[in-house]
Amino acid sequence: MISTEFLLYNVCLFLLVIIFDIGMSDNHRFKMNRFFLLSIPVLSLSVYAPLSPLNEQQGGVASVLLPAFDVSAYAVSNFNNTSLLWIVYLLGVIVRGSIVTFNSVKLYSKGKPIESNSNYPCFLISEGGSYSFFNRIFLTSEDLSNQLVLEHEEAHLNQKHSWDLLVVNIVTTLLWFNPIIWRWKVLIRQNHEYLADESVMNGSRKQSKEYIHLLLDRALDTNQFSLENYFSLNSLISKRITMLNKKKKQKLWKTAVLASFMLGSTIYISACNKTVENPPPPPPPAEEVQNNNYEKVYEKVDEMPEYKGGQQALYTYLGSNITYPEDCKENKIEGTVYASFIIDKNGKLTELVIKKGIHKSMDAEVIRVLSVMGDWKPGIKDGKPVKVQMTLPIKFAMPQEKM
Repeated sequence: MISTEFLLYNVCLFLLVIIFDIGMSDNHRFKMNRFFLLSIPVLSLSVYAPLSPLNEQQGGVASVLLPAFDVSAYAVSNFNNTSLLWIVYLLGVIVRGSIVTFNSVKLYSKGKPIESNSNYPCFLISEGGSYSFFNRIFLTSEDLSNQLVLEHEEAHLNQKHSWDLLVVNIVTTLLWFNPIIWRWKVLIRQNHEYLADESVMNGSRKQSKEYIHLLLDRALDTNQFSLENYFSLNSLISKRITMLNKKKKQKLWKTAVLASFMLGSTIYISACNKTVENPPPPPPPAEEVQNNNYEKVYEKVDEMPEYKGGQQALYTYLGSNITYPEDCKENKIEGTVYASFIIDKNGKLTELVIKKGIHKSMDAEVIRVLSVMGDWKPGIKDGKPVKVQMTLPIKFAMPQEKM
């Protein structure tokens, strides 16, 4: 199944972009906007932030607590559909990545070198519009002698906008299926144009008027897969002129509130993803426990018991043998069953009991599967095998939606 964190990451990304687009995209704090926009994918990663690990005494478990194993009611029936979704996703990543790489190489190798008064290498191109790409400026014959266009492209290079767009294309390649990611890319490119316009407009009043007139005369098409910064974009011209003429009277509190809301939304979504199970019954306090034969049973040893083949082998065994009880499926019963047992000196699983159950059918299924499982590597203390008390949580969960 597709992980909950992966889905929540995309939901969080969607919300943060919408919040920025509605509340912050029209202000003059272009440098701050650039930081916010680029940080959105990082902020969204908070859904993967783990909670504090649960140790052997936390939550009332008087033994070594193994990582929980999830049992889905539709794990088998969803396997093919989920696999198909991942195949489609990977194909999209490959196609998108190939197109970006091809166009990037093509754009960087276009044109013929020409002399100019710029500090960057300039190249003459015969079609399309003027643009900048990493450390190069590409000019059409129409813009060859236009100092304003040259200054605009130099502003893009001076502010390292191509590196932003490299990050943007990596993210859009990985998250191509999320429609909001394309809006995020538009917002970043739009903000780049505002930054470059602002740099050119810092000149004389006469230059500012000439620049606005130049924008009014331009209408160039763009390639949605490119990494370059074009001098002008059809859909942006009116917005750029509006921003250039807009008074820079910004309310800082508005930006601060929206930024706090963005961060708070991310933390809230992350917290909602971290559910806390009801703790099992409280433990006896001692580290060493006495079993029925009055032999010491340890909770902490030098080498912990391990299922033969490792944790992955343990989960493979559980996944292949545990089935979701039909009556629990019908009644949509879910929860975590805590099974307690002792791994003896010979690696045998003994004294299996349900420490905390959910439903008699689930408890019985856990007992059935664990009671016939293979041997473990015994725990070692002071160089000798010893008995170790352990607890294995097995989580039965109904999927939120059937894929």
